[in-house]
Amino acid sequence: MKTRNLNPKLLFAAFAIILLSSGILYSQTLNTVNLTYVAATTEEMIMTSRPVVSVVPNPSSGPITVRFVADMSGKVGISVMTSNGIPLFVVDAVAVVGNNAIALDLTPYGPGNYQVFVSGAGISARVGAVIK
Repeated sequence: MKTRNLNPKLLFAAFAIILLSSGILYSQTLNTVNLTYVAATTEEMIMTSRPVVSVVPNPSSGPITVRFVADMSGKVGISVMTSNGIPLFVVDAVAVVGNNAIALDLTPYGPGNYQVFVSGAGISARVGAVIK
């Protein structure tokens, strides 16, 4: 009997598509203290205290703003990937302590589901973005 090895990236992509189509995204937020699991809708991240990273508007026609709260200042990288795990681009920015907002335009990439990753300045988070 033959056994098959399943590609973890394809499994993740399929799982992400199912979650996106059901209107629920699951995001892992890693900070310097502990690991927190966050449930989010496609409208916004919902957290009992404050959202670490959110994308507004979501869904969007292309232009989005990535908002996050940083507990320390420093360099952050914002990367955008398709739901299939294909990297599109990376933006380097400098975060300040407190509220931060970075404008991105996903219009050239067309409608679809995207993953936005923010890392640096004490933040490591992922959130979904839907482009109509």
